[in-house]
Amino acid sequence: MKKTKTYNRISDVLKTNRQWCKGNYHNDHGRYCLMGAISKVYPWSNDKRFNIDRKVNKYVRSLGYECPINFNDAKSTTFKDIQKLMKKLGI
Repeated sequence: MKKTKTYNRISDVLKTNRQWCKGNYHNDHGRYCLMGAISKVYPWSNDKRFNIDRKVNKYVRSLGYECPINFNDAKSTTFKDIQKLMKKLGI
């Protein structure tokens, strides 16, 4: 049986541009969008997940986006923008 890797931070899932994607939570190449990475690290029923979602939503709204999905998938969003968010929020 294959052991499932455990991640402690979203930045552990999205270490490089090659691990990030737009348009899908998770794709066939093993890449994750911002929300997909959050879901991988924090299950929906987790209190920490609620706090992460709240912080991420607040941050992307301050940038003028309605939600994290719109921020992640925007044409102008780059992996550097995702890294900045993760660093600023400590996730």
